Parts: sequence; C-alpha cells; structure tokens
Amino acid sequence: MLFGTGKAAGALPRYCQSRVKPATFLLLLSIIICPLDLQADIRVALFQKELPKSVIVTSNTGLQLKDPVNNKIVFTQTGMVRLKLQKKGQRVFWSYNGKNTGKLVKIDVSSLEENKSLYLTTKKISGREYSGKLEVLATPEFLLVINIVKEEEYLCSVVANEMPVNWPAAALAAQAVVARTYMLKNLARHQVRKYDFCDLAHCQVYQGKEKISKAVIKAVKETRSLILRYQEKICDVYFHSTCGGRTAAVQSVWPQSTPLPYLQGQKENETGRAFCEPSPHFRWSISMALSEIECLLKGIKNNKLHSLQKLTIKKVDAAQRVQELKATYANGDLLLSGEIFYLNWGRKYGWHQLKSTKFQIETRKKKYLFVGQGLGHGVGMCQWGAYGRAQNGWGFRRILNHYFPGTQIKPATEPVHCFPPAIGHPASGR
Repeated sequence: MLFGTGKAAGALPRYCQSRVKPATFLLLLSIIICPLDLQADIRVALFQKELPKSVIVTSNTGLQLKDPVNNKIVFTQTGMVRLKLQKKGQRVFWSYNGKNTGKLVKIDVSSLEENKSLYLTTKKISGREYSGKLEVLATPEFLLVINIVKEEEYLCSVVANEMPVNWPAAALAAQAVVARTYMLKNLARHQVRKYDFCDLAHCQVYQGKEKISKAVIKAVKETRSLILRYQEKICDVYFHSTCGGRTAAVQSVWPQSTPLPYLQGQKENETGRAFCEPSPHFRWSISMALSEIECLLKGIKNNKLHSLQKLTIKKVDAAQRVQELKATYANGDLLLSGEIFYLNWGRKYGWHQLKSTKFQIETRKKKYLFVGQGLGHGVGMCQWGAYGRAQNGWGFRRILNHYFPGTQIKPATEPVHCFPPAIGHPASGR
C-alpha cells in the first residue's frame, strides 16, 4: 500500500506475501484467504518527530551488535553497557567508553539476555525503555532506529499512549481491539522504507514501555487476537478523542474515501446527553484576526487573491462538520474544504487550537470567533464516548458495535480475506 495519498495500492499484508506471487496478485486479490499470525514481529521507526543523528543505547544485561549483511557479531559486552550510535555520512559509528570502536552501514542491536529492555536516549528523550531489539542504519538526513517488537507488546504501548491508562476496563478493551484491527490492516504502511509503522499519530502513537500499566496489559490480553471484520474482511478502523455529539461519515471527512457502511457516523447523545460531554474538548472557542486568517490562507496552493474581506461557512455534513468554506477577497472568492482549513491552521499556528472541523463562525469587531465542539477528525470510535459508555456499564463489544455497526468481533487467527487498506489516513485524530 502506498500511504498518504488516500489511494489503495497493490501491496499485500506481510502475513500473505509468501503465499501469492506478485504477478498473480491483482488476479487473486478478491479471493485470497490468509491466516493471521499474532506472534509476528512489528517493525516500528522510532523518534520520527525528532529524527536524531545519534542515539545512546543502555542495557543492564549486556549488549550485542551484529552486522546483518555478513551475519557476524562485531561487539559484545556483558553487564551494564552504555553505547553511542552516531550517523556519519552513510555509516553508523559506535563508541564504547568514549572510544570509536567500529562502523557499519547497518547494525542490529540486542540485549545479551532474552526479553530484557533497552533504554534509548536522544537529545530530546532520556532513557525511554523499549522491548525487543533494534535495527539501526544511516539515512542521508538522520539515524533511522527501528524497534523490532512482538505484536502484543506493540499493542500494549499503543493503547497506553492513545488512551488514558486509568480509564474503565471496557474502554481500554475497545481501544485494544481497534488498535489491533488497525495494526493488522495496515502492516504494509511504510514497507517502502522497510518498516511497518512510525511511532507518531500518523500511524498509532508508540513510546515503548512508557505509560504501560497492569490495566492496559489486561485489556490487551483479555481481547487477545480479537479484531473487527465486515463480510470477513478486516475493517478500516479509526478513532479520535471527542466527536462533540455525533461521529462523522468517512467520506465527508476524506472525500476520496470509499463510503464504508460501518463508518457512516453515529449519534453520541442517545440518552439526551452526549456520552462524550465530560471531555474537556466537548466545547471550545478560539478567536483570530482577519489578517491572521488571510496569512493562513496564503499557504493554500494557487491562492493568488489579496485583501481578505470575510470568511463564511458554505456547507456542513450530517455531523455539523464544516465541509466547505468561502473566503471572499477584494479580487475574487476562494472555496476550500473544512479539512484543508483545519490542516493549514494546525501547520501554521499549532495543532489543537482549532480542535476540529465542527465549528461555527461569529464576527466580533475585527476578529472572528470560532465556536466548536470535539477534538479530532470525528471518524470511527469516539474515545471520550467510549469512556462515557463504559462508565454507564457498557462492555467493550457493545461499545464497538455502536461505533462500527454491522461489523463482527472475531479472532484474527481465523482466515480472512486479505485486502489492502481502503484509505491511507491516520488511525487517531486527537
């Protein structure tokens, strides 16, 4: 799958690749049935926000470096070890006790004792704990550090970093099933770069063992292998912080997406009060001067208009999310989608100021007041809604059946039709 374009491409999930020859992929796409392996390794690119040029690896139980090209061990040290890996040109240099001891194009790093943690330090992160092993190589711009970890360990980190760990068990279990479904559906997401996922919200947030609690481990274990399916295919699933009263249809947020029947938006206020109303993001407002809005809109391609006069909402969807805005200039009009406006705001002025596309605009002298509801893209599971439902006694299955109606919760170990993901958008939308 080629992601970031919103278009499906012809890459099989890894667990099917050995079963189908590339030349026959398109012919067999609609009939392939493959079992899923939850014991497979996940390859996660770390520090993708920072993109460091060096990293310090610490182990309390010894370290081993291996040259994967020649299958040769090049460094071994027992006990407490602190090793620095640094990019220089197209090589990875490593140093121990302040002395450079070797260089390779690619290095495999592991603890001498199985199932022992590695602690990684960069300029911005201090001693973060990770399971599994590392693969390190130098790119032209930065040091690429790939964490190779078991799927269930990866999921524990994702759940802990995508949802507060002190939330009700049913909410955590629902998050675990959604995270596992997204993981299995999108295993080929970054295959061009030789890893499965990045550690950012572009995929799912992953920060090693940081934040993992007993409640999270329990949620992942108790839902072990469970995923969401629709007509025996793995579902496209998404989640976000707060819907603000109603979740959105996938095609209204991302117009290039297939209108999937289980992603058509659901009401959040079945009891007269929205389940996600306890969220601190349920209602919000932010003001901006017209000149600041004009500066924001200059970032949109082909916008050569000048002297912005006003900004108005032209169209909203069933969830009251803005689908189209009209910017009136002295020399013409500019029409743009609510999603483009939201994304440009985040890139220009910072994320989570304009918290969603569910807003109204009020004019206040020379400023515009954006009065809105919710946080995130609004597609799929509303996390604060899941919290509210769990607080009211809903189990994780009932929660998931509400947000993804018509789907089935089944073990991933049963054979499934292996289809590439339909759309290439982030799982989460906080």
